[in-house]
Amino acid sequence: MSLVIGMTIGTFATGPAAAAAQNFSDTQSHWAKSYIERLAAGGFISGYPDNTFRPDKTMSRAEFVLVLVSCLGASPTDTTTVSFSDTANHWAKGYINEAVVRSILVPSEYPGGLKPDEPIKRSEAAAALVRALGGKAQNTVLNFEDKADIEKSMYKGFIKAAVADGLITGYEDNTFRPFDNITRGQAAVMLCRYLDKKGGSSSTPLAPGLAGIVIDPATDNLETIKIDGVEYIIGENQLSFKDGSTTNRVNTLSKYSEGLLLNYSTRYSLTPSDLEIKVNNAFYGVSEMEVSGKELEVTTSYTKLAYIEESGSRYNAEFTDLYAGNEGKKYLLSDMEIIDYDEVRVDGARYKLGSDEVVIKLDEEFFIIEGIDIEDDGIELNLDETSPLEVDDLRLSDIDSIEVDSTELDLDEVEKISFIIDHKMYSLSSVTIDSSNQIVVNTKQYPPSKVTLLVDYDVYDLEEVKIDNRGKLDIYCQESDQEFVELDDWYVDQDDVSIIYDDEEYEVDDVLVVKKYIIRLGSKQYDVRNYGIECRYEGEDYNIEKIDWDKNMDIMIIETEEGIDSVNGNDDNGIEPDEYLFYVDGTIYQDGMDGVEIDVDGTWRDFDDIDLESGSDYSYNDSSYDLIGAKIQIDGGEYEIDDTTWNSGTKVLRIYLVED
Repeated sequence: MSLVIGMTIGTFATGPAAAAAQNFSDTQSHWAKSYIERLAAGGFISGYPDNTFRPDKTMSRAEFVLVLVSCLGASPTDTTTVSFSDTANHWAKGYINEAVVRSILVPSEYPGGLKPDEPIKRSEAAAALVRALGGKAQNTVLNFEDKADIEKSMYKGFIKAAVADGLITGYEDNTFRPFDNITRGQAAVMLCRYLDKKGGSSSTPLAPGLAGIVIDPATDNLETIKIDGVEYIIGENQLSFKDGSTTNRVNTLSKYSEGLLLNYSTRYSLTPSDLEIKVNNAFYGVSEMEVSGKELEVTTSYTKLAYIEESGSRYNAEFTDLYAGNEGKKYLLSDMEIIDYDEVRVDGARYKLGSDEVVIKLDEEFFIIEGIDIEDDGIELNLDETSPLEVDDLRLSDIDSIEVDSTELDLDEVEKISFIIDHKMYSLSSVTIDSSNQIVVNTKQYPPSKVTLLVDYDVYDLEEVKIDNRGKLDIYCQESDQEFVELDDWYVDQDDVSIIYDDEEYEVDDVLVVKKYIIRLGSKQYDVRNYGIECRYEGEDYNIEKIDWDKNMDIMIIETEEGIDSVNGNDDNGIEPDEYLFYVDGTIYQDGMDGVEIDVDGTWRDFDDIDLESGSDYSYNDSSYDLIGAKIQIDGGEYEIDDTTWNSGTKVLRIYLVED
C-alpha cells in the first residue's frame, strides 16, 4: 500500500482530523512557521477566524493541555470530575481531567486552582511534556546563565529532563527563563519535538509542502543505518537527525527519487551540507550517504559527544565546560572532536590524552580525560579528578587569604567583598576566576591590574589572585588612594568629575552634599532640582537630576538627566517592571502587587507607592532604601526580601521572600 504525503488541517480542541490546507496570514515569515503548519496539518491546532495564528500571543494552560493530550492520541473520557477548584465549568475540563488521569497535571501543585486561562510557564510546560512521555525528573547539570532561577523552580528536575531529551532548549543568551510565559509559536516547537520523541505511525502530523511524494512503506522504508561500518536498527536504537539547531528522532526513514524522507515529513539530500546523526550519546558529522537496499550507509567526518553520564547524572555537552592545552583555554565539551580512544581535536589543535591536559568540569569538580571508550551502545570518558582550573559562584568561605602590602587581613572580620570592573560594581558571587588567574565578568576577561577590590568598602588595588589545589582563593593587593564618584551607576575616578554652576567649575572635594538633592557651593546651598547645575565628566557636561552621598563608601552619588551609561550605549537607569513575581520557597507565591505592602521606616506602604531605582533599591518621598532586606506583608503574612532578579528584556522583577 502506498502512502501519499499531503497536508491536513483540523480544529483546535478535537485532535487530529483531515481538512483543507491552510496557510496562516501572519506566519509566513515567522521563525516557527514550519512547526505551526506541521501541527495544523495534523489537526492539533488551528488559527483564528481572520486566518491568523498569532504566534507571539501567549498560550494558556488549558490550551497547552488540550493540544498535548491530543498529541497523545487521547480523547476526554471524564467530563464530570472537578480536578481543580476553578475548572468545574471550564470548556477544557475533559482534557484537564484526562491530563490528571495520565499524571501530566498534578492537582497538589496548584493549591490555589489551576487558573486554566492564565499563560503557562516554560517550567510547567517542561514538566507536562516529560510526564506525557512517561519520563521522570532528572538531576543533571544545566549551565544556563540563569541556573539559579532554575534551581528555585519546583519543576527544576523536569526542566533538566526536558533539556536533556531535546524537548525544550534555551535562548541565544544561554538563559532558560523558567518563569517566562510561552507563546503559541514556542508551544508549536515544543509539541513537534514531543511528537518526534514520542514516535508513532504515519498518523504523526506531516510537514507542509511535501504533497505528491509517494512512499510505499514496504519497499521504500529503510531498516538500518550503518555508520562507519557499525549497523544500527531504526526504531530500536536512539537515532536522530540534527540539521542546524533542529533535532528530529528517526522513527521512519524512507528513500525516494530525490533523497531521504524522515518521519514522512522532512526531506534530506544524500549530500547534506550541515547534517549530524545522533546515536545514543554521540553526534556523527555526515560527509557522505548512500542507500544500499534497506540500509543507509554513512561516512562521517567527525564524532562529538551529545552528553555524558557520570555518577548517576547526565551532563549535556553543550553546557559542559572543557579546558584544553597548557593555558587551559576554555571551550565546551561539544567542541571536542573524537579522533581515537586516546586523541581528540579542539579548535583545530590535536591533543594526546594521557600526556596533553584536557579537562572537563562536572558540577564544581574538575576531571582530566585520560582516555575514551568507544562502544556500539555509546561513548564513555575515562576521568580522573584533578585540581580546580577555575572557580565561580564564590562565597566568603572560598577565600583562603587576603594579603595587603604583605599583611594578611583578618577574614573573620570581613563581611562583604566586591569588585569594580570597567566602571561597574560586581559582587563576589558574580565573578569567575579562570585557569589563568584572570577575572571574568559577562564572558569578558580582565587582568587583576584592571580590577579594584572592595573589602567592606575599603578600596584596594588588586595585584594577583591565585587558585590553590582545593579551589580556594589567595588574594594579593595593596592600599589604594583612588576615590570614586557613583555617576549613573558607573564608578568613575573622582578626579574625572567636577560640578558646574553659573559658569564656575568645582572639584568634588569642594562640594558638600547636605542631603539628597541639596549641595553647598561656597557659602550657599542649592537644590539641584531648581538650579541649572551640571556635572562634567571626560569633557562632556550633563544636567544633574539627583545628587546624594553614599555613607558606606563615603562617595558622591550623581544621577543625570541624560544618563552617562545611556550615552555610552548601556541604558540601565531605573526599572519599570511589567510584571512582579513574589517567590516563597522557590515557588511563585503571588503574581502582581495587589495587596502587597512594604515597611518604610516602620510604616506599611502599598508596594506600588514606591519607586524602584534598581532591582535592589527603591525610593519613597525622596529617600532611598535597600529593597533586599526590606519587610514585606502579603495577605497578613510577613516576609523579608532575601534576593531579587531583574530581567530588563522581559521587564520581569522576581522577588524572593523568606518568612520573617
